[in-house]
Order: sequence, then structure tokens, then C-alpha cells
Amino acid sequence: LDSYLRPQRVRGLLDAAFSVNGRTFGVLCLEQRDVPREWTRADEIDLRRAAAAISLALTRAFFDSGFGDAP
Repeated sequence: LDSYLRPQRVRGLLDAAFSVNGRTFGVLCLEQRDVPREWTRADEIDLRRAAAAISLALTRAFFDSGFGDAP
């Protein structure tokens, strides 16, 4: 992780995992570069909403494609 964070000058991270069919499928990451950042509660809520929207879209895409049990 350090081999990425330092060269990119990342000073703040906020992550939210998203799932498909109850299994973790990915992580949505926000990064702040150059200056430190203290994430707000609103930032956290917005990120969780975005992760939930991604989860729902992927679940629907798998269902619509006939792969309802994927991944």
C-alpha cells in the first residue's frame, strides 16, 4: 500500500465495500492528495450510498443477464 500512497501523495482515504448476492464484490475508494483531509459524516454517507447503488446495479445486471447467482 505504501508503494502506491507515497508516490501518489495520498493524504486521506475513505473506502466502502460493496457486495453482490451477499458476497463482497469490490471496494469504492476516495482519495485526497497533497493535503490531509478529515472526512465528514456526509462524505461517509454519500460514499455508502454510491456503494449501495453500485451493488444494486451489479445485482440487477447479473439477474438480467441470466446469471442471477453470480458471482
